[in-house]
Amino acid sequence: MDEGKPTKTCRLCYMQIDARAKKCPYCRQWQHLLFLVTLPPQVEYAVLLGIVALSMGTLLLTAYRIGRPPEDFTKHAHELSVAESRMDLWELDGALHLSIVGKLKNDSSLPWQDAELECQFYDAEGRLVDVMQAEHSGTVPARGEAFFSLSLDPDLPREAYAQHKVVLRFARDARSRW
Repeated sequence: MDEGKPTKTCRLCYMQIDARAKKCPYCRQWQHLLFLVTLPPQVEYAVLLGIVALSMGTLLLTAYRIGRPPEDFTKHAHELSVAESRMDLWELDGALHLSIVGKLKNDSSLPWQDAELECQFYDAEGRLVDVMQAEHSGTVPARGEAFFSLSLDPDLPREAYAQHKVVLRFARDARSRW
């Protein structure tokens, strides 16, 4: 090296190099603090290959989940049901309000979400008088339960709503992106 220029010692080959050098001109080793640990090339390649393999595996799994067609609900409709429900009517500022609270039960091995519920209302004689659609936006876990709460604004007078029934019409496979 030229006399009078500041030098430093390479971290790998211990040769004297220019103090401003970022890479050793003899062994090509980076001189930054981030590169204090030096590994044999075989180990570096193995680590890099592991990172690439892990990235590819994650990408393939994501592509599989996105590309997999959702499970057909009709095949599992008998395994997802409304286990119980309760209806409450009340008046607020002269307007009639109705709420239904209940529990969805899933006996299948698949999680379901965005359940579409049909609320059927009957009068005291058991005649169907009103039907309303509602959606439960939560997820019902596989072999589990989920609770729902619906708030509806009825069109008929209080006396028309003697009984109710909640029917599950559709749900979406929670594992599928679409």
